[in-house]
Amino acid sequence: MKKVLIVLIAALMLAGAITVSGCASKTDKEVESSIRKLGDRNEYVRNGTIQQLHGIGEPAVEPLITALGDKNADVREGAASALGLINDRRAVEPLIEALENGDEGLKEKAAAALGHGVNKQAVEPLIEALENGDEGLRKEAATALGWIGDRRAMEPLIAALGDKDAGVREWAAAALGHIGDTRAVEPLIAALGDKDAGVRENAALALGWIGDTRAVEPLIKALEDENTRVRGAAANALGQIGDRRAVGPLEKALEDSDSYSGYQVDQVENALREIEQK
Repeated sequence: MKKVLIVLIAALMLAGAITVSGCASKTDKEVESSIRKLGDRNEYVRNGTIQQLHGIGEPAVEPLITALGDKNADVREGAASALGLINDRRAVEPLIEALENGDEGLKEKAAAALGHGVNKQAVEPLIEALENGDEGLRKEAATALGWIGDRRAMEPLIAALGDKDAGVREWAAAALGHIGDTRAVEPLIAALGDKDAGVRENAALALGWIGDTRAVEPLIKALEDENTRVRGAAANALGQIGDRRAVGPLEKALEDSDSYSGYQVDQVENALREIEQK
């Protein structure tokens, strides 16, 4: 009887090992096939494949790191994007290497990927990219630094509010809001006067996220901005700050609601409710 039990246990263990091996082999083949699809000519196929690799997760990390050196640019960039979504620590150094030494497209994808986690070791390379990269890379670096939230990025991001490219200024403003350091308040108030509406909008939103009352009067003034999205963002920010000085101007904005879209009217009403609840 004992011998029969031993044989049964051994058989079960062997079957289990074969099953695990088979699953692993299936996963390896799935990863390999998906990485090849990153080079597909169809952008929708490539984007779907990135999400598929994200779903596979940890088993895809090492093959994706290898794919950062693929001869096909779409494969390299897709691998960086997938690694960002998976957010595995093993990918941080290879992504920094890609940020520093890749082609321009790969640098942008690597910067974006590094922003998916709290990757403190990526802060200095991202600051370098923000200061010296082309405009596409500067945008991605600003965004990534905002998500990482390290205060070493404060001064470079404040400087980026003066960048010649409006997109860089826009995302630098948002990044400063995500970090939430009050050193950004005065520079963001100044950015409410930027010639680009996207920059003004993000500056208003960022001031709301920071929540410093120094921004109340400038934001009240921004309720009269020529751009409806900026006016809505200013209302939203005033609600987040919660200072009662904003009540009268917000009520006046409601009376003049013809100059607001339905969504912006909702933002004004929500702002008033938020202030009343504080």
